[in-house]
Amino acid sequence: MDDDSSTVGLGRLGALAGAIAVRDAPPGGPPAEAWWPLADALALLDERLDKIAAGVGRRDVATSFLGGWVAAPLVQVTTAPALVDRDLVPLHPPRVHLRAHPGGWFDGIALGGGEVTRGGDLEVRWARQTAEVLTPVLDAVHAAGERFGRRGLWANAVVDRVLWAATDLAERGYGDAHTLVRRAQDLLDALEPLAPVPLTRGRTMDVTGPAGRVTFPVKSACCLLYLTVPPELRTTDRYCTGCPILPDETRPPRWQAHLATR
Repeated sequence: MDDDSSTVGLGRLGALAGAIAVRDAPPGGPPAEAWWPLADALALLDERLDKIAAGVGRRDVATSFLGGWVAAPLVQVTTAPALVDRDLVPLHPPRVHLRAHPGGWFDGIALGGGEVTRGGDLEVRWARQTAEVLTPVLDAVHAAGERFGRRGLWANAVVDRVLWAATDLAERGYGDAHTLVRRAQDLLDALEPLAPVPLTRGRTMDVTGPAGRVTFPVKSACCLLYLTVPPELRTTDRYCTGCPILPDETRPPRWQAHLATR
């Protein structure tokens, strides 16, 4: 099938991206100061890492967090439309701007134009673009960071984000969880031979809550959050519920408690 242009608009992209703000271009006036060209964001990674490390107390944890935070807008804005609408959102790094949050993460993306396409071999095209765009980004994080490898960065920032996007979209009513998860795994299958490191793979677990079955992701790699907790206080509730370190039997009660509060 040939590629066809899609009529998807910024409103639809923004809805699918969830907490990530999506624009075509940075705003004018003082708010523009928070929107950094992607190249500038990468050039300032040392500064961002210092700020995050000061907050969490460890540079390895800060490296893990920074990789996920700088990649999040890039991965989310391309993955969510691919999963739900089967659209490929183009990323042209020289045109991309990221919105820098004072807390150290990035919570918006300005795409800088480009035609969203539908059709063709979506998985292969998404994988090729993801490898081309994210490889220099995560290499820059690795170079700035300490004691957190490239494989861990790809696991946290890309693999786990893609799987999380599928379950999040299902929870927000954009499709059947099992269909979206299968599509996510198809994207990662296509990325596997193009990624610069072997990809670890996450999985999902189904939990029954007050409104029925909900699918949650179990991550492929640990983000090291637990290292910010003193060893004597590291009970299972101080780990992410989807952390791969935890035994599976600890997860359903925590997810069910979360669902009961919604």
